[in-house]
Amino acid sequence: MTLADRRQARSLPALMLLLLVALVWGATFSLTKGALARTSAESFLFLRFVLATMAMMPVIYFSNVPGKRLPKKDEFLAGGLLGLLMWAGYELQTIGLRSISASLSGLLTGLSVVMVPYISHFFHRKVRSNAVVATFLALLGTVLISGFGKVNFGIGAWLTIGCAISFALQITVTDVVISKCDTVRLVFVELAVVAILSFFSLAFSTRASLGVIASQLADARFPIVFVSLIINALVATTFAFLAQAYAQRRLPATEVGVVLALEPGFAVLIATFLGAPITLAEALGGVLIIVGVAWAAI
Repeated sequence: MTLADRRQARSLPALMLLLLVALVWGATFSLTKGALARTSAESFLFLRFVLATMAMMPVIYFSNVPGKRLPKKDEFLAGGLLGLLMWAGYELQTIGLRSISASLSGLLTGLSVVMVPYISHFFHRKVRSNAVVATFLALLGTVLISGFGKVNFGIGAWLTIGCAISFALQITVTDVVISKCDTVRLVFVELAVVAILSFFSLAFSTRASLGVIASQLADARFPIVFVSLIINALVATTFAFLAQAYAQRRLPATEVGVVLALEPGFAVLIATFLGAPITLAEALGGVLIIVGVAWAAI
């Protein structure tokens, strides 16, 4: 077996894992949209990240030798910052899904890949020329989706754009700190911080009424909420972040970005398959956003 064959054999599982992650992330928009018809965004996020954090505990136990299972100071600090950014992104995305379609949410969230090169500039990294082209395509796609300004995006779309900014910051900061931290311990701290912040959001939204909190958490008994929680927590969070870390150790960053750029495309396809209406202008706008996102990742 040649060196090229060995590299291909090593990278194929990583590529397949990333493709699965993009598909799962794309599917969660429609799943979450359905769950939010039965429960609040705050309780949904809290339960999602509590389950995801609990699922990380056995991973930490078996992936680290005794004495190295607890996160270090740098991992607490880095994980805390990443958790704050991730919490802000998911909070804005989930609340935004109350008033916009799953397909639009997926497309706008995908803009985070276009934003990363510009945010990286503040970390003394050069902005590549393809980022400018990607931004133009993505903005043109957004204009088409909005009906050339005739359709008011509304608060839901703007919250989702804020979500994309938060995710772009999270991606950039992760790139800076990942080499200095253990991946598993870093992800554990990150998810735990999101769970804690989500609890405070839930308590604030219910004015810390234990009765209302208990009532909202009990919404998990509804099948759509329960199924969405399990898939979002165990597959789209715990598994997805570990799979992404696995892939990034075996693939160039450009290949990782290109595959994950398929997420908004999957979101639109799944939402359309489930019966969500879409116009020709929205479809063309979606294609331009996806092309822009992929171009930024190349």
